[in-house]
Amino acid sequence: MDATRFDELLLAYEDDALTPGDLAEFKQILDSSPTARQRLVECAVLQNIAAKHVMSESVAGVPRQKTSRWTVWRPLTAAA
Repeated sequence: MDATRFDELLLAYEDDALTPGDLAEFKQILDSSPTARQRLVECAVLQNIAAKHVMSESVAGVPRQKTSRWTVWRPLTAAA
C-alpha cells in the first residue's frame, strides 16, 4: 500500500470528493490492506470524538432558561 496515495484518497473521501476512478482505487486498497482499513476506522473515530467535543462546547455555552414548574404549558392542563 502506498501510504501517501492512500492519505490523498482518504482526504478526498472525507471531503466527498472522490471521482469514480479514485473510489474504485480506494475500495481496492481497503480490500487488500488491513492497515488501510484500520487507518480508516481510526480516522472515523477521531472525527467522531472531535465532533462530539465541538458540539458539547457549543451546547454548553448556551445558558438554560429557568422556568417555574407551574408556568410551563402542558397539553393536559390546557385541555382541562
